[in-house]
Amino acid sequence: MKPDITLWNFCSSHMSGSTRFVSSRVLNFICIEYYRNVWITDFDRNEVMKGFLYEEGRLLRWSLFSSTVDYMCQKLKVNISDLESFLHVRGFDINNNYNPGKWARKGWFLFFVTVIYDNSISIKDSLIKEDSYYM
Repeated sequence: MKPDITLWNFCSSHMSGSTRFVSSRVLNFICIEYYRNVWITDFDRNEVMKGFLYEEGRLLRWSLFSSTVDYMCQKLKVNISDLESFLHVRGFDINNNYNPGKWARKGWFLFFVTVIYDNSISIKDSLIKEDSYYM
C-alpha cells in the first residue's frame, strides 16, 4: 500500500462540504480511531516538530475554525481506497464532532503517523498490518 494523495486533497475531492470542515472532521476521527496508514515526509515531520516546540497549542487546534487543519492535512498523506474503507468500516459520520484531547492528538501524530525517509515508501509497506483497523 502506498500513499496516493494528501489528506487535504482527499477531503476536497472525495467528500462533500467545505474542505476545512471535512478535513477537520476526518483528521479528528482518524486520530480518535488510531488510524495507522498515514505518512509524512521526513522534511515535513521535522517542520511540524519544530512547530510543536514553539507553538504546540496552535498546532494541536484541529477545529474547523483553525488554519492548522489546512497545514496538517496538506502535510499528511493517505491511500485513497484504504482511508475510504476505514471511514466506512469505522462508521465515520461527517455530522459528528470528533474531539480528541490534546495528548491524544500529539500521541497519534508521534506514534501512528509514519515518516517517509528520502521520499521512499518501501519501509512503510513492510510495517503495515493489513486490515489492522478491523480488529
